[in-house]
Amino acid sequence: MHQESNGRFRFLFAALMILVAVMPFLRPGALGAGILQVLFTLLLFSGLYAVSDGKRALVVASAFAGPALVFLWAGRFMVNTALDGIGALLLAGFLVFTATEILKYIVRARRVTSELIFGAVCVYLMMGIVGALLFAVLDLWSPGSLALPAGAGSGVGDATHFSAVAYYSFVTLTTLGYGDITPVSRLARSLSTMEAVTGQLYLAVLVARMVGLQIAHSTPASD
Repeated sequence: MHQESNGRFRFLFAALMILVAVMPFLRPGALGAGILQVLFTLLLFSGLYAVSDGKRALVVASAFAGPALVFLWAGRFMVNTALDGIGALLLAGFLVFTATEILKYIVRARRVTSELIFGAVCVYLMMGIVGALLFAVLDLWSPGSLALPAGAGSGVGDATHFSAVAYYSFVTLTTLGYGDITPVSRLARSLSTMEAVTGQLYLAVLVARMVGLQIAHSTPASD
C-alpha cells in the first residue's frame, strides 16, 4: 500500500462504525438478516477501496471478497447455513488481509496523520468483527460452544445471533469481561484468550508506535 491512502481509510472506518452501531438494534427475521447482509456488502466494498491503490493487494482482496459476497447472499436467499458459514470465513479472511495491508501502511508511516489514526482504528474494529465471524461459525458448526442468552438465535445469517456474538467478541477484545456470555467449549475458550491477548498487544504496540513517530517528527534535526 502506498504511503498516501487518499482518504480511503475513512470510508472503511465509516462502514465499520455503521455495522457496530446498527448491530445491537437488529431483530430476528428476514428484515434483520437483509440489513446485516447489506452491511456486510458495504464493508466488503469499502475494504476493497481501502486497498485499491495497490494492484496485487486489490487482486488478493477481490479473491476473498467476490466469493464471500456470493456465498453470503446465496445463503440469504437459499437459507443454507453451510453457505453462510463459508461466506463468513471468506469475509473473515478478507478482513484479515485488509487489516494486514493497513498495518503495512502504519509501519511504513513517517509521521502521525489523521489518516494513520483512521487506519489504526479500522484495524482494531476489524479484529472485533473477525472474532465475531469466527465465533458465529464455531457456534454454527459446534452448537453450544458459547453460553448465549435466550433468544439469541442461531446461524451466521441470523441478525440477532450475529449481534450477540459480535457483542461478545468486542467485550473479549477490550477485556471488559461482563460475564453475561461465556465460552463453553475448549476451542471457544482458546479463541477468546487469543482475541483478548491480541487486542491488548495491538493497543500497546500501536501506542508505542504513535508516540515514537510523534517524538521523531517533533524533534528538530541536528546540524
